[in-house]
Amino acid sequence: MNTIRLNRRELNRVLELLNLFNDAGEYGYVELIQESDSGIGSVLTAKFYITHKDVEGEFTVVITDEEHW
Repeated sequence: MNTIRLNRRELNRVLELLNLFNDAGEYGYVELIQESDSGIGSVLTAKFYITHKDVEGEFTVVITDEEHW
């Protein structure tokens, strides 16, 4: 089992995007990917799987704000 650690800002950003995609169409689910290859901190990416007007697609957003490292 993998553990993903989210701060409040990251969690709120994911929720904000879920609400945005829900208003625009239908989203299937979100996949959260956390990578810590940089040695400084970890980068959280959210991949949203969306269906809009019978068209399926993926939308990827980097959630982590690297300015605060």
